[in-house]
Amino acid sequence: MATSAEAEPPLAVPRQAPVVLVREAATAERIVDPPPPGPVADLLRLSERVVIQLARLGRLEPDAPAQRERTQQGLAEATSSNQSAVSKVLRRLVAAEVISEDRRHIVDSSQRMKAYALTRKGELLAREVARRRHVDLLPSRAPVTPAARVAPKSAPGRTAVPPP
Repeated sequence: MATSAEAEPPLAVPRQAPVVLVREAATAERIVDPPPPGPVADLLRLSERVVIQLARLGRLEPDAPAQRERTQQGLAEATSSNQSAVSKVLRRLVAAEVISEDRRHIVDSSQRMKAYALTRKGELLAREVARRRHVDLLPSRAPVTPAARVAPKSAPGRTAVPPP
């Protein structure tokens, strides 16, 4: 039986260099690897996610109660961020006149809260961000089934042609 003094030293494992996204080519030209695949929303800044979310909610009718999704808390949940970070972003976007804030009644709430909506400048910015980042501004719709189609009414004396 071997004593602890005679025990073999542990095997030395060679250390590997950490993985780096930017590597140097032989010609001293920098090659940047593309980011790993993942949801596009993860690549958007919080301010861009807020603007896109407000664009998806559409315009806010004057004097109408606002949806909860237009409040700080609703935007924080929709963008998967904490409310304090969203609050700071909203403050900057209001100062830049990209969004407007208005104290309103909120649907299914007894309190009045600040509700946020895009200004005309914000709508243009949302379109630009969506185009540049390849994000859809419209919420996804359920596919239309043939049974859900409604046949158009025909004019008197004409027969309706069924859809293909």
